[in-house]
Amino acid sequence: MRQVSVSAALLLTAPIAALAAAHRSPTLEKRKSDYISSCGSTWMAGDDVTTISGAQGRGYDGAVDAFCEAANGNIVKKDSYLSYATEAWISGGKDPASNGVPGYVYFEVRNKADPDHTIITANCQTFLKAMAREGQDCYGEDNRDTKGGTWQVGSDAVSYHGLANTLYPSQDAVNKIYTGGSISAVQTNAASTLDPFPLDVTKNVKPIACHSHNDYTREVGLYSAVSAGCVSVEADVWVQDNGDLLIGHTSGEAGHTLNSMYVDRIAEILDHTGAGMFPASSGQSLTLLIDFKSDGDSTYDAVSKALEPLRQKGYLSSSASGGFVEKQVTVVASGNAPFDKVTADSNHDIFYDAHIDDLNDDENDTNSHYASAAFTSAVSGSGTLSDSNLQKMRDQISGAHEHGLGVRYYDLPGDNTLKQQMINEKVDRINVDDLAGTAGLKWS
Repeated sequence: MRQVSVSAALLLTAPIAALAAAHRSPTLEKRKSDYISSCGSTWMAGDDVTTISGAQGRGYDGAVDAFCEAANGNIVKKDSYLSYATEAWISGGKDPASNGVPGYVYFEVRNKADPDHTIITANCQTFLKAMAREGQDCYGEDNRDTKGGTWQVGSDAVSYHGLANTLYPSQDAVNKIYTGGSISAVQTNAASTLDPFPLDVTKNVKPIACHSHNDYTREVGLYSAVSAGCVSVEADVWVQDNGDLLIGHTSGEAGHTLNSMYVDRIAEILDHTGAGMFPASSGQSLTLLIDFKSDGDSTYDAVSKALEPLRQKGYLSSSASGGFVEKQVTVVASGNAPFDKVTADSNHDIFYDAHIDDLNDDENDTNSHYASAAFTSAVSGSGTLSDSNLQKMRDQISGAHEHGLGVRYYDLPGDNTLKQQMINEKVDRINVDDLAGTAGLKWS
C-alpha cells in the first residue's frame, strides 16, 4: 500500500464530489471565496458517540475543536503546510452507535499565496465544521455523520482540510502540530504489515470477546483487529520446505509469514507497553489461533520454532505443574494440528483447539484452550436457533466449560442477532468478519 497524502486524496475525491454536486445540488459550486470545494470519501461520526458495545468514539466536531485549539496562533507561510492528526470514530456511512471502528482525522492547513496565514481558533472551527452542517453535501442526514472535506478561504489562497483515515499517520503528528508538510497514512510493506508498526495502537482500547476470523485478510492484519478491541486473532499457515510459515487460506503468499505479520509485531507491542496487548486492561491475554493448513507434524515443529521470540521473553501462556499459566499471549493450534504433539510435553506453550461437538475426556485446560466448531454443523444448519437447537448449544457450552475450555463457533450469519444470542449464552469468543459491526453488540 503506497502512501496517499491528504492533498492527493483530495485530488482523487474532488472530481467525484463535483460530479455529484452537478446532479444533486449547487452546494459545492465554486464561488469567488469561502466555500467547500470537495468532500472526503470516508464517513465519520459528527458528534461524540457511545456505542451499543460501550465504546467511546470522538465525533468530527470534537476532533475539529482539538485541532483548532492546538493550532491557534500558528502562522502558515506561503507554500507551506500545518498538519495534525487526532482520534475520531469512523462509522462507514452507518449508524455510529452500532457501527464503526477507531480511526483518525487528518487535518491540514495549506497556504498557497502571500501573505502569511494566521490560524485563529474560531475561524478554523467555522471553516472545518461547515462539512458537518445540515444541507451540505459532506453531511449525512440519516446518521448525522460527515465525510469531511476541504474549505477554501479567500480566492483559493488557503485551504483547510479534514479527512478520515483508519490508519495511523506515518509522521509524528498524532495530537501534535506537524509543519513538515502534509501527512499520510503509514505504509504497508511487502509482508502486508505496517512499517513502522504503531506500537500505541491499543493504548486506550477497550478489549471485547471478539475473534478476528481470517485476520490476515483485513486491511492490515493484527492492527485492524486489536485496534477494534478483538482479543483473539486467526492466521492460516502453510509450512514451506525451508521451514518458513506462509500465511494464506488456500496457499501461502510469498513474504507473508507468521513471524513478519504476527509474532514479531506482537513482541514489539508487548515490549513497548510493558502491560500486555491492552494496557488499559493489563490482565487481558491475546489469543493467537494458528490454523494448520499443511501437514500437522511438520507445521507444529515450524510453529514452535517461530514462537521463539515470544517464548524467550516469557510472553507465552503455558501448562506447568499440571495447570494453565496465563501470560500475555495464548497460542492455540487448530486445523490439522496434532493433539499428540501438544500433549507430548507436559510443559508446553501451544494449546489445542478441541471440537466442541466431539469432546474427549482427556481434552482440558492443561492441553487445550478453545472448543470450536462450525455453527452450521454443530448446532443448526439453518443458521438460526430453534428451541431444540438452543438447548443443544447450551449443552455444548456447559460441556466445554466443565473441561475448562473457551467456546467458539464459526460459520456464523453476517447479522448481529445470533451473535448477541451467543454473547448472552456465555459463548466465550464471537467469530467476527465485520469488525465495524462489533460496535452494535452488548458485550457485557
